[in-house]
Amino acid sequence: PQTLTNGINLVRSGAYEQGIWTLRQVVAADENNAIAWLWLGHACAQRGDYRAAQRCFVRAEKLGSEQADKHQGEQHPAPNG
Repeated sequence: PQTLTNGINLVRSGAYEQGIWTLRQVVAADENNAIAWLWLGHACAQRGDYRAAQRCFVRAEKLGSEQADKHQGEQHPAPNG
């Protein structure tokens, strides 16, 4: 969870490249982490990589609300907009 928190904080602060790198580590270790996929998609979109963002958002959606709810309990709300 610490790496997820770090990745989210990087994205929130606008350090998208570092956030992407960190969040890719998270999804490599846990490919079912819907929150990490969602934030990774957000970071990719902010960098203009809309294809990668779309893939991440589709992956997050496929994992469904059960996984998102599980990770939501780790105090990592989804990005806005």
